[in-house]
Amino acid sequence: MSTSESISPALNQNKLAADIKSWGQEFGFQQIGFADAQLDQADKRLQAWLKAGFHGEMSYMQRHGSKRS
Repeated sequence: MSTSESISPALNQNKLAADIKSWGQEFGFQQIGFADAQLDQADKRLQAWLKAGFHGEMSYMQRHGSKRS
């Protein structure tokens, strides 16, 4: 076996997404989607959200805000 044969083929993201959606429907999910995992702006948005008081009475959100982003 050559080295190139031992390496798994490139992941086909479109097929994987289609498979996951199909499996989800088999389990009764009505909607299945995928989101980007870019979180570089997450902390800024969370801090603004907390500063605006949207956390309500959930004071732990403000105490541990950075841990959540």
